[in-house]
Amino acid sequence: MTGLSLGAAGIAGDAPCAPVIHSVASADFTIQHVDGREVSISVWAPEQPGQYPKLIFSHGAFSAPDRYAALLEPMAAAGLIVMAPLHIDSEVHGHDKPPEHAVTWAARKADLIVLLNSQATPPVLEPGVQVAPLAPIAAGHSYGAFGAQVAAGAVAVGDSPYDSGDVAAVIALSPPGPLPGFIAPSAWDRMAGPQLVLTGTADVLPGFLDNWTLHTVSHRKALGSDQWLWVGAAVDHYFGNLIGRLDRDVAAQQTQFDDALHTITQFLVRYAALKAPHCASPIAARDTAIATLTNRGE
Repeated sequence: MTGLSLGAAGIAGDAPCAPVIHSVASADFTIQHVDGREVSISVWAPEQPGQYPKLIFSHGAFSAPDRYAALLEPMAAAGLIVMAPLHIDSEVHGHDKPPEHAVTWAARKADLIVLLNSQATPPVLEPGVQVAPLAPIAAGHSYGAFGAQVAAGAVAVGDSPYDSGDVAAVIALSPPGPLPGFIAPSAWDRMAGPQLVLTGTADVLPGFLDNWTLHTVSHRKALGSDQWLWVGAAVDHYFGNLIGRLDRDVAAQQTQFDDALHTITQFLVRYAALKAPHCASPIAARDTAIATLTNRGE
Protein backbone atom coordinates (compact mmCIF):
# COMPACT_ATOMS: atom_id res chain seq x y z
CA MET A 1 0.00 0.00 0.00
CA THR A 2 1.12 3.52 -0.68
CA GLY A 3 1.14 5.75 2.35
CA LEU A 4 -0.63 9.11 2.25
CA SER A 5 -0.63 11.58 5.09
CA LEU A 6 -3.51 14.04 5.23
CA GLY A 7 -3.13 16.93 7.62
CA ALA A 8 -5.99 18.70 9.33
CA ALA A 9 -6.25 21.07 6.39
CA GLY A 10 -7.43 18.11 4.31
CA ILE A 11 -10.75 18.30 6.16
CA ALA A 12 -11.95 21.85 6.58
CA GLY A 13 -13.91 22.58 9.72
CA ASP A 14 -14.14 23.77 13.29
CA ALA A 15 -11.81 22.04 15.71
CA PRO A 16 -14.51 21.07 18.28
CA CYS A 17 -16.30 18.95 15.66
CA ALA A 18 -13.35 17.77 13.61
CA PRO A 19 -12.72 14.03 13.64
CA VAL A 20 -9.41 12.48 14.49
CA ILE A 21 -7.23 12.74 11.37
CA HIS A 22 -5.44 9.56 10.30
CA SER A 23 -2.67 8.91 7.84
CA VAL A 24 -4.10 6.96 4.92
CA ALA A 25 -2.93 4.10 2.73
CA SER A 26 -4.51 3.01 -0.54
CA ALA A 27 -4.45 -0.20 -2.53
CA ASP A 28 -6.52 -2.38 -4.88
CA PHE A 29 -7.83 -5.90 -4.53
CA THR A 30 -10.15 -8.14 -6.55
CA ILE A 31 -13.42 -9.86 -5.74
CA GLN A 32 -15.14 -12.55 -7.77
CA HIS A 33 -18.89 -12.75 -8.21
CA VAL A 34 -20.71 -16.07 -8.24
CA ASP A 35 -20.96 -15.83 -12.04
CA GLY A 36 -17.16 -15.66 -12.28
CA ARG A 37 -16.96 -11.96 -13.11
CA GLU A 38 -13.97 -10.31 -11.41
CA VAL A 39 -14.20 -6.75 -10.11
CA SER A 40 -11.33 -4.53 -9.03
CA ILE A 41 -11.90 -2.73 -5.73
CA SER A 42 -9.97 0.38 -4.73
CA VAL A 43 -9.65 0.89 -0.99
CA TRP A 44 -8.52 3.82 1.14
CA ALA A 45 -8.12 3.22 4.87
CA PRO A 46 -6.36 4.54 7.96
CA GLU A 47 -2.90 3.10 8.56
CA GLN A 48 -3.28 3.05 12.35
CA PRO A 49 -4.53 -0.25 13.85
CA GLY A 50 -8.14 -0.19 14.93
CA GLN A 51 -11.71 -0.89 13.86
CA TYR A 52 -13.32 1.59 11.47
CA PRO A 53 -16.77 1.89 9.84
CA LYS A 54 -16.85 1.05 6.14
CA LEU A 55 -18.14 3.21 3.33
CA ILE A 56 -18.97 1.78 -0.10
CA PHE A 57 -18.65 4.30 -2.94
CA SER A 58 -20.08 3.96 -6.45
CA HIS A 59 -18.49 6.10 -9.18
CA GLY A 60 -20.32 7.96 -11.93
CA ALA A 61 -21.03 6.60 -15.41
CA PHE A 62 -17.91 5.68 -17.41
CA SER A 63 -15.63 6.99 -14.64
CA ALA A 64 -13.39 5.12 -12.15
CA PRO A 65 -12.65 5.12 -8.40
CA ASP A 66 -9.23 6.77 -8.67
CA ARG A 67 -10.88 9.83 -10.20
CA TYR A 68 -12.52 10.44 -6.82
CA ALA A 69 -9.36 10.36 -4.70
CA ALA A 70 -9.85 14.00 -3.69
CA LEU A 71 -13.14 12.96 -2.10
CA LEU A 72 -12.37 9.46 -0.82
CA GLU A 73 -8.95 10.02 0.74
CA PRO A 74 -10.29 12.64 3.19
CA MET A 75 -13.13 10.30 4.12
CA ALA A 76 -10.59 7.62 4.99
CA ALA A 77 -8.51 10.18 6.89
CA ALA A 78 -11.59 10.94 8.98
CA GLY A 79 -11.70 7.31 10.12
CA LEU A 80 -13.42 5.20 7.48
CA ILE A 81 -12.48 2.19 5.40
CA VAL A 82 -13.57 3.29 1.92
CA MET A 83 -14.15 0.68 -0.79
CA ALA A 84 -14.99 1.62 -4.38
CA PRO A 85 -15.64 -0.96 -7.12
CA LEU A 86 -14.60 -0.38 -10.72
CA HIS A 87 -17.95 -0.84 -12.43
CA ILE A 88 -18.41 -2.61 -15.74
CA ASP A 89 -19.25 0.59 -17.64
CA SER A 90 -15.98 2.35 -16.78
CA GLU A 91 -14.06 3.56 -19.81
CA VAL A 92 -10.98 2.11 -18.11
CA HIS A 93 -12.16 -1.27 -19.42
CA GLY A 94 -11.64 -0.03 -22.99
CA HIS A 95 -15.00 -1.10 -24.38
CA ASP A 96 -15.43 -0.82 -28.12
CA LYS A 97 -19.10 -0.38 -27.32
CA PRO A 98 -20.37 0.41 -23.80
CA PRO A 99 -22.56 -2.30 -22.24
CA GLU A 100 -26.30 -1.83 -22.53
CA HIS A 101 -28.02 -0.11 -19.63
CA ALA A 102 -29.69 -3.26 -18.31
CA VAL A 103 -26.33 -5.05 -18.16
CA THR A 104 -24.61 -2.08 -16.56
CA TRP A 105 -27.29 -1.58 -13.92
CA ALA A 106 -27.40 -5.26 -12.94
CA ALA A 107 -23.61 -5.37 -12.62
CA ARG A 108 -23.46 -2.16 -10.60
CA LYS A 109 -26.02 -3.46 -8.13
CA ALA A 110 -24.16 -6.74 -7.78
CA ASP A 111 -20.89 -4.89 -7.10
CA LEU A 112 -22.49 -2.86 -4.32
CA ILE A 113 -24.47 -5.71 -2.79
CA VAL A 114 -21.47 -7.98 -2.33
CA LEU A 115 -19.49 -5.22 -0.61
CA LEU A 116 -22.36 -4.01 1.54
CA ASN A 117 -23.18 -7.52 2.74
CA SER A 118 -19.63 -8.76 3.27
CA GLN A 119 -18.32 -8.74 6.82
CA ALA A 120 -14.78 -9.41 5.66
CA THR A 121 -11.92 -6.99 6.09
CA PRO A 122 -10.14 -6.31 2.76
CA PRO A 123 -6.93 -8.36 2.57
CA VAL A 124 -4.74 -5.39 1.61
CA LEU A 125 -5.17 -3.27 4.73
CA GLU A 126 -2.33 -2.48 7.12
CA PRO A 127 -1.86 -4.97 10.00
CA GLY A 128 -4.41 -4.44 12.75
CA VAL A 129 -6.82 -2.39 10.61
CA GLN A 130 -10.28 -3.99 10.58
CA VAL A 131 -13.81 -3.23 9.47
CA ALA A 132 -15.94 -2.42 12.52
CA PRO A 133 -19.13 -4.47 13.08
CA LEU A 134 -21.32 -1.47 12.24
CA ALA A 135 -23.85 -0.72 9.54
CA PRO A 136 -22.10 0.49 6.37
CA ILE A 137 -22.38 3.90 4.75
CA ALA A 138 -23.47 3.95 1.09
CA ALA A 139 -22.19 6.77 -1.12
CA GLY A 140 -21.94 7.60 -4.77
CA HIS A 141 -21.79 10.23 -7.51
CA SER A 142 -24.33 10.72 -10.30
CA TYR A 143 -25.31 7.25 -11.61
CA GLY A 144 -23.51 5.82 -8.60
CA ALA A 145 -25.48 8.02 -6.22
CA PHE A 146 -28.70 6.28 -7.21
CA GLY A 147 -27.01 2.95 -6.55
CA ALA A 148 -26.19 4.15 -3.04
CA GLN A 149 -29.81 5.21 -2.55
CA VAL A 150 -31.02 1.77 -3.65
CA ALA A 151 -29.04 0.33 -0.74
CA ALA A 152 -31.30 2.38 1.56
CA GLY A 153 -34.58 1.48 -0.11
CA ALA A 154 -34.88 3.39 -3.39
CA VAL A 155 -36.23 1.25 -6.24
CA ALA A 156 -35.60 1.46 -9.99
CA VAL A 157 -38.33 0.72 -12.52
CA GLY A 158 -38.78 -3.05 -12.86
CA ASP A 159 -36.70 -3.87 -9.80
CA SER A 160 -37.73 -5.46 -6.54
CA PRO A 161 -36.80 -3.55 -3.39
CA TYR A 162 -33.34 -4.49 -2.17
CA ASP A 163 -33.15 -5.33 1.53
CA SER A 164 -29.51 -5.22 2.59
CA GLY A 165 -30.29 -4.73 6.25
CA ASP A 166 -29.35 -1.50 7.93
CA VAL A 167 -27.41 1.20 6.12
CA ALA A 168 -26.12 3.81 8.53
CA ALA A 169 -26.41 6.72 6.10
CA VAL A 170 -26.36 7.71 2.43
CA ILE A 171 -24.18 10.37 0.80
CA ALA A 172 -25.48 11.16 -2.68
CA LEU A 173 -23.51 13.58 -4.85
CA SER A 174 -25.56 14.83 -7.82
CA PRO A 175 -28.08 11.97 -7.73
CA PRO A 176 -30.32 11.77 -10.79
CA GLY A 177 -33.94 12.79 -10.65
CA PRO A 178 -36.72 10.85 -12.36
CA LEU A 179 -35.64 9.32 -15.67
CA PRO A 180 -38.14 7.70 -18.04
CA GLY A 181 -37.97 3.92 -17.98
CA PHE A 182 -35.40 3.82 -15.18
CA ILE A 183 -36.24 6.06 -12.22
CA ALA A 184 -39.89 6.82 -11.51
CA PRO A 185 -41.00 9.83 -9.43
CA SER A 186 -41.95 7.29 -6.74
CA ALA A 187 -38.46 5.71 -6.67
CA TRP A 188 -37.61 7.11 -3.24
CA ASP A 189 -41.00 6.66 -1.54
CA ARG A 190 -39.74 3.82 0.66
CA MET A 191 -36.18 5.05 1.11
CA ALA A 192 -35.42 5.72 4.76
CA GLY A 193 -32.55 6.72 7.01
CA PRO A 194 -30.19 9.69 7.14
CA GLN A 195 -29.15 11.12 3.78
CA LEU A 196 -26.97 13.97 2.59
CA VAL A 197 -27.59 15.11 -0.99
CA LEU A 198 -25.00 17.42 -2.55
CA THR A 199 -25.50 19.41 -5.75
CA GLY A 200 -24.91 22.91 -7.11
CA THR A 201 -26.60 25.69 -9.01
CA ALA A 202 -24.57 24.84 -12.15
CA ASP A 203 -25.09 21.07 -11.83
CA VAL A 204 -26.71 20.44 -15.22
CA LEU A 205 -26.08 17.85 -17.91
CA PRO A 206 -27.65 19.29 -21.09
CA GLY A 207 -30.10 16.91 -22.71
CA PHE A 208 -30.07 14.65 -19.66
CA LEU A 209 -30.67 16.74 -16.56
CA ASP A 210 -31.37 20.26 -17.75
CA ASN A 211 -32.26 21.76 -14.38
CA TRP A 212 -30.04 21.42 -11.33
CA THR A 213 -33.05 21.14 -9.01
CA LEU A 214 -33.77 17.67 -10.43
CA HIS A 215 -30.87 16.47 -8.27
CA THR A 216 -32.88 17.43 -5.19
CA VAL A 217 -35.93 15.22 -5.83
CA SER A 218 -34.64 12.37 -3.66
CA HIS A 219 -34.06 14.83 -0.82
CA ARG A 220 -37.71 15.83 -0.95
CA LYS A 221 -39.12 12.33 -1.40
CA ALA A 222 -37.16 10.13 1.01
CA LEU A 223 -38.68 9.21 4.35
CA GLY A 224 -37.67 10.66 7.68
CA SER A 225 -36.49 14.02 8.91
CA ASP A 226 -32.73 13.40 8.64
CA GLN A 227 -32.68 14.53 5.01
CA TRP A 228 -29.92 17.05 4.41
CA LEU A 229 -29.32 19.08 1.25
CA TRP A 230 -26.09 20.94 0.40
CA VAL A 231 -26.25 23.31 -2.59
CA GLY A 232 -23.00 24.88 -3.71
CA ALA A 233 -22.95 28.26 -5.42
CA ALA A 234 -22.00 27.82 -9.10
CA VAL A 235 -21.00 24.19 -8.45
CA ASP A 236 -21.24 21.92 -11.48
CA HIS A 237 -21.43 18.15 -11.82
CA TYR A 238 -17.70 17.61 -11.23
CA PHE A 239 -16.71 20.52 -8.97
CA GLY A 240 -14.91 21.85 -12.03
CA ASN A 241 -12.35 19.10 -12.51
CA LEU A 242 -11.97 17.66 -9.01
CA ILE A 243 -14.05 14.48 -9.22
CA GLY A 244 -15.16 12.12 -11.94
CA ARG A 245 -13.71 13.99 -14.92
CA LEU A 246 -10.24 15.16 -13.96
CA ASP A 247 -9.26 16.10 -17.53
CA ARG A 248 -11.89 18.82 -17.96
CA ASP A 249 -10.42 22.13 -19.12
CA VAL A 250 -12.20 24.14 -16.46
CA ALA A 251 -11.18 25.65 -13.15
CA ALA A 252 -11.37 23.60 -9.98
CA GLN A 253 -14.15 24.75 -7.67
CA GLN A 254 -11.89 24.23 -4.69
CA THR A 255 -13.52 26.57 -2.18
CA GLN A 256 -16.93 24.97 -2.63
CA PHE A 257 -15.37 21.50 -2.64
CA ASP A 258 -13.66 22.15 0.69
CA ASP A 259 -17.00 23.27 2.11
CA ALA A 260 -18.66 20.12 0.76
CA LEU A 261 -15.95 17.97 2.38
CA HIS A 262 -16.49 19.75 5.67
CA THR A 263 -20.24 19.11 5.44
CA ILE A 264 -19.76 15.45 4.56
CA THR A 265 -17.45 15.00 7.53
CA GLN A 266 -19.87 16.65 9.96
CA PHE A 267 -22.70 14.50 8.60
CA LEU A 268 -20.62 11.36 9.15
CA VAL A 269 -19.70 12.42 12.66
CA ARG A 270 -23.39 12.61 13.49
CA TYR A 271 -24.62 9.52 11.70
CA ALA A 272 -21.72 7.12 11.13
CA ALA A 273 -19.87 6.76 14.43
CA LEU A 274 -16.77 8.74 13.48
CA LYS A 275 -14.67 9.62 16.48
CA ALA A 276 -14.89 13.35 17.17
CA PRO A 277 -14.36 14.02 20.87
CA HIS A 278 -16.47 16.70 22.54
CA CYS A 279 -18.51 17.38 19.41
CA ALA A 280 -21.93 18.46 20.62
CA SER A 281 -23.51 19.68 17.37
CA PRO A 282 -21.69 18.27 14.35
CA ILE A 283 -24.04 19.51 11.62
CA ALA A 284 -26.47 22.42 11.42
CA ALA A 285 -28.36 24.29 8.74
CA ARG A 286 -26.57 27.35 7.35
CA ASP A 287 -26.63 29.79 4.47
CA THR A 288 -23.43 31.39 3.19
CA ALA A 289 -22.11 32.84 -0.05
CA ILE A 290 -20.43 29.48 -0.74
CA ALA A 291 -23.29 27.08 -0.06
CA THR A 292 -26.57 26.47 1.72
CA LEU A 293 -27.24 23.51 3.96
CA THR A 294 -30.81 22.65 4.89
CA ASN A 295 -32.50 19.82 6.73
CA ARG A 296 -36.02 18.97 5.61
CA GLY A 297 -38.37 19.42 8.52
CA GLU A 298 -36.22 21.88 10.45
